[in-house]
Amino acid sequence: FVSTQNLDITTATGQDFVRSFAFQLVKTRTAGVREAEKLIEDSKKHIASVNSEKKYFESEMLKIQHEVRGPLTELENREKQRTGAHEMALGQIFDACLFGGAPTIEALQDRLRRLEALADRDWEEFADRAANAAAQAKPALEAMLERALKDEADRKELEETRARLRQLEAEETARKKKEREELLAREAETRALARAEEQR
Repeated sequence: FVSTQNLDITTATGQDFVRSFAFQLVKTRTAGVREAEKLIEDSKKHIASVNSEKKYFESEMLKIQHEVRGPLTELENREKQRTGAHEMALGQIFDACLFGGAPTIEALQDRLRRLEALADRDWEEFADRAANAAAQAKPALEAMLERALKDEADRKELEETRARLRQLEAEETARKKKEREELLAREAETRALARAEEQR
């Protein structure tokens, strides 16, 4: 469009035309920018309205989702807790024979009591696994307890034997001391009698 206009600025008429034409261009540009800004503003309002509707829609859909999914989620959580408790109890059976060091008789007896208490648990679908685990753990614990009891009995017997030997040694020492004292007394008496005989 511009290329078709007579933009000869060598004449006063041409200069006036250029001034007028440029002014029209400024007005047209300003009007266009204002219209564009209005469209942008309208678009922003529209976008804000759409965003608001989107947030409302999303919020409502989340509420509905929680209403629909909530009971199932609670059921799944309860199921996880239930099976988790069974798995933990199974772990206690599997670890029943594990001790940090040499177990005491009391520790073994306590572990057996706990194992028997676990046997009374309602294992539900874990019953077979629990029975198999207990069938291995209980005899092993009982054998460990039997060995510990035997070791304790052997230790006590050894202590009693040593105590008896110490007592016998003490008695023998006392007997020898008494015999020596009696011998010394007899020798002193014999010497005294001999002196008395000599004096007579």
